[in-house]
Amino acid sequence: MLDGRWFDPVSARSLFEADYENALIAHAADLFPGYRCVSFKIPVESEYGRGIPDLALVDVEYRSWYVVEVELDTHRLKGHVEEQVRKFARGTYDETHANYIHKQAPDTSVESLREMMLGDQPKVLVLVTAAKPDWAPTLGQYGAQVGVIEMYRDAQDRVLFRVNGEQPSLHSDEVLSRCVPDPMLPKALKLLSPAPFLGMDELEIYVRGELTTWKIYRVADVALLMPVARDPLNALSTARFKIVRRAQGGYGLVEEY
Repeated sequence: MLDGRWFDPVSARSLFEADYENALIAHAADLFPGYRCVSFKIPVESEYGRGIPDLALVDVEYRSWYVVEVELDTHRLKGHVEEQVRKFARGTYDETHANYIHKQAPDTSVESLREMMLGDQPKVLVLVTAAKPDWAPTLGQYGAQVGVIEMYRDAQDRVLFRVNGEQPSLHSDEVLSRCVPDPMLPKALKLLSPAPFLGMDELEIYVRGELTTWKIYRVADVALLMPVARDPLNALSTARFKIVRRAQGGYGLVEEY
């Protein structure tokens, strides 16, 4: 209930994907602040074959962008979602894709879009209508994020969204410390700049969309992070990371490429 109005959840089984996408575009200013959201149904070629995404999110300053795959919760991870994400993460993007975005949003700068395509690969964002806790670890190996945007409607067909999971972040994320694996403790990360966490014994950190809890242990001049439950990094444990204060709130652990 909101402001005295009752909103019912919209089941994915009663929802057409195109209707969901159109609703996301219509409410993009609130859902994806700092980004333009446009339809992006254009073939993307990759070494894994051709795929056609659903949406694109473009930073209003053209610093970065996302290829978005919209998935209803009736879709399967294996045999569908993972294969699509793999194609988009390794896809080839060029002037054709820049022109397509400009056609969807004529007020964008086509020159800036073309320059953006020459930079880093876009990130991949998978948006689902209901939480899929087993998706993030699998899709995370491709650098993809999994966001949850649940849709609700009231009796007057007004729309309300509930946002969860990972969402696009602007470059205002503040890097607090970089961290590296400790060779003696497989699950531990050594904080290279522990000062921002002075006086703190525990941190809640988002890792690939999952909120995890870490203890801070200080031994002599070394500060270590240890996960309280299972190790959320798994195969990424040999990578380098940075801890950021996220623009949307909270802390995030981000792999450095």
